[in-house]
Order: sequence, then structure tokens, then C-alpha cells
Amino acid sequence: EQLEWFENTLKVANMRDYIDWIVVFGHHPLYSEHGRSSRIGNKLEDLFIKYDVDMYIAGHIHHYARLKINDITYIVSGGGGAELDDQVEITNPNTRKAFITFQYCSVEIEGDHLFFKSYSHNGVLIDKCTLEPRRG
Repeated sequence: EQLEWFENTLKVANMRDYIDWIVVFGHHPLYSEHGRSSRIGNKLEDLFIKYDVDMYIAGHIHHYARLKINDITYIVSGGGGAELDDQVEITNPNTRKAFITFQYCSVEIEGDHLFFKSYSHNGVLIDKCTLEPRRG
């Protein structure tokens, strides 16, 4: 029932010409620097691809990572205050950045650009990426 609701929500968003980006938030990451999560499985990834999701932001793993897979940006933002992981072992070749640090993120839309930024706990920019609109 939840998956049906989620698919319908993505379908409606994807049909609307005025929506420039589809950004999904969740707790468990679909991908991390360790690879693909078996907890979420194929169902979400298939929907993300089918309905042109631009970015998926999740937590759960206690550090920061950004990956790009199938033209979807995956963010793991798990450095919000709990004990951090001891190390980040990068085994996924799609990993763009990975840090062990307390951090927070911001998403800003300016004109026709979506700016994602991640900052360390003391306000230093540690990563950023920009998304262009899905429609020309």
C-alpha cells in the first residue's frame, strides 16, 4: 500500500511540467560507499529510474557520502550527532565524496539551479553539487 502511494506520488510529480527536480528523502540509503543496500532492494531504484528522480537523501549510516548512479545523486547524511563510524572504506566506484565528520546539509534553489551543500559541524563547506532542471 505504501509502495503504491509512493509510485503514484512520483508519477504525478513526473507528469507536471513545472516541477524541475524530484528529490526524495528517506532514512535508509539505497546506495552508499559500501555498495547497494539490500534492505531497500530493487523496488525503489526501479521507481527512481522510471520516474526520473534526481536526488535521494538518506541517513542511517553515521558519516557523509555522495554518489552518482544512473544519473541519480545519492546522499548519505548521517553525521548529525550520533557516534560516528570509525572509518569510511570506499568500495563503490560511484562514490564522489565521503567523510567521517559531524555535518549538516542545505538545499537551495536559485533560478534554474538546485544547489546541494554539506558543511562540517563548524560551518566549513565539505562538499557541493549542482543539479540542472530535468526539463529544458
